[in-house]
Amino acid sequence: MKASFFSCAQIFTAYGLLLTSLWAQVETNSLAETKRFIRGSGTDPSYHTFVAPLDFQKGIELSPMGSNADKFGNKPLAQLPWFCRTTKFTSYHLGVSGVTPNQTASYTLASENPIVAFGSLAGGSPLYAGQAYSFAYYSGGQTGHNGNPNFNQYDLLITAYEKSAFTTGATAVGPAWQEPIPLPRKGTAAWEAFIKNGSQLEHTIGQGILVNGKSLECKLTVRYVEAQSIRETLGVKPTTFADYTPNVLIVTVKAATSDFCWQFGYTGLSIINNNVPKWMSVSDPQNPDQSGQHELAFVLDFEDRPAWRSTFIDRPHFKGTPMPSSYQGRTVEELLQVSGPVTKQFSAPGAAYSLVDNSPELRSHPVLDQLVADMGNDPMALANYVINEIELTDALSYNDDGSVNEQSLNTGGVNRGALATYLEGQGSPVEQCALLVYLLRKSGTPASYVFPPNNGLKMLDSRMSKILRMQLEGAVDYNGNSNIPSLIPVNYPWVSAYVNVDGVNKWVHIFPWLKDTEINEGYNLYDYMPEGYKTDSSGLKNICNGTRLYLEATRPPIISKARMLTSWWSLKRKSSTTVWIKGDATGNQSARQITPGSEPCRRCLIPTIPTLL
Repeated sequence: MKASFFSCAQIFTAYGLLLTSLWAQVETNSLAETKRFIRGSGTDPSYHTFVAPLDFQKGIELSPMGSNADKFGNKPLAQLPWFCRTTKFTSYHLGVSGVTPNQTASYTLASENPIVAFGSLAGGSPLYAGQAYSFAYYSGGQTGHNGNPNFNQYDLLITAYEKSAFTTGATAVGPAWQEPIPLPRKGTAAWEAFIKNGSQLEHTIGQGILVNGKSLECKLTVRYVEAQSIRETLGVKPTTFADYTPNVLIVTVKAATSDFCWQFGYTGLSIINNNVPKWMSVSDPQNPDQSGQHELAFVLDFEDRPAWRSTFIDRPHFKGTPMPSSYQGRTVEELLQVSGPVTKQFSAPGAAYSLVDNSPELRSHPVLDQLVADMGNDPMALANYVINEIELTDALSYNDDGSVNEQSLNTGGVNRGALATYLEGQGSPVEQCALLVYLLRKSGTPASYVFPPNNGLKMLDSRMSKILRMQLEGAVDYNGNSNIPSLIPVNYPWVSAYVNVDGVNKWVHIFPWLKDTEINEGYNLYDYMPEGYKTDSSGLKNICNGTRLYLEATRPPIISKARMLTSWWSLKRKSSTTVWIKGDATGNQSARQITPGSEPCRRCLIPTIPTLL
């Protein structure tokens, strides 16, 4: 078979073409931008409707009235994007002038178009079916139950349009489906269920509905930004009006297919003079109190992900969950000092909590038993060994399509037993728990796995980002700190050990995967290779061939005890190698013979050098 090679110029040219292709698809309209898009008059954001993309989506800001042809090449109406060709209705947005207690409300800002359009049909960044996208959304709030039937309206109004209805250049296209979604109000049974579900509402739009044989389903998650400090950061002022909640929402949308376009509106209220509720949008400006109407906010169109497109290029970050109110406004450093120890006590352990060999990952082996003996059967020493000596790997589980399972950190299956985890010096969260359970049980300490309820264990995103060595959520500053800390569900197990604490036997909870990590740049191997062995491959070949290798011990901390040789995988040949260390700390030469396959050779070597011999 004849091999083909490309020059560097050809490779960089192809790479440049690929980047050009990606950029062309990501943004096709020069007006596309990511920012907070607003509608309203005056300077007080409490009386504005706004939409802010949270996953770096770029959208096109639309004029309130008219066809918006100037934003799309001044094409005829029949050739404009779909949202320019739907049926229109006119609403009038709230405007407030004056200061409390002399504020006045007016409705002079007419609009018939959404505030912003997202998706490739508008020329913004593409949105892919099967992938979740989030938006911060505000258009007033709720008054709860104040006895005024005029204010008991549905909150969200979701409208779906069939894409195929726009392909023939049709105008004034009507919706294929429309669904009002009431949001929970404080003091109701729906509110209690809302709180129990992590302060979020999960809803499937058009569940079970088919339009011309196409499934309409779209997953919707709505979260409230309850902390006043965050609402004020967004410009929404507090009010003393009883039973009023300014609903700053985090709306997450995940379309099942690319067959439909989506439009989002909200019917909300604002408060003037601290005690007078006013609709944010009305249909009749002459009779505003009785004509509250949803304000069109944003539209989305989805497409199928190209087969060649990496799932990670456009994959949003993990989505955190709302912080408890006592945590809001604290810095990352302050939050890291917050401790919530697990103190759950189970019943006294039975015999099963001391058994090994009753599960595939807990098979007995003399190597592990010797480790327990060397540690003096001390459960504290064994736990410290797993925490400090076993590296965390395989910490994330992915679906078949490459997406992360749910919006949480999930561990996968068990690939290594306790023995393999120990020998490799690494393991997934559940594999590290398996090793610790084995060691504790062999030491005479009853131990068991503990699996939290789904999304029941939550960790600060900053801490998990450092543990996993990857940024999980949110933009970061130059120190790598997220600007808005949040909590991320972590569906990892831990280990509970039954030990004596101050004379009392009790369950102690141990999290072996919860590690402090630090990355330091070490010495450069090539600075210490002798003459004639200036590359790793040449040195390793001679080691495997049985040739003596001299290392200049100019810095004993890195050279001492022959730890600067090679990784275990590169010493597979059936030969012995004599290693000479020249000029050690005592000025004497020393030699050590290493035979591949011998136990001392397993971990007395330098880190893996990824060069094939």
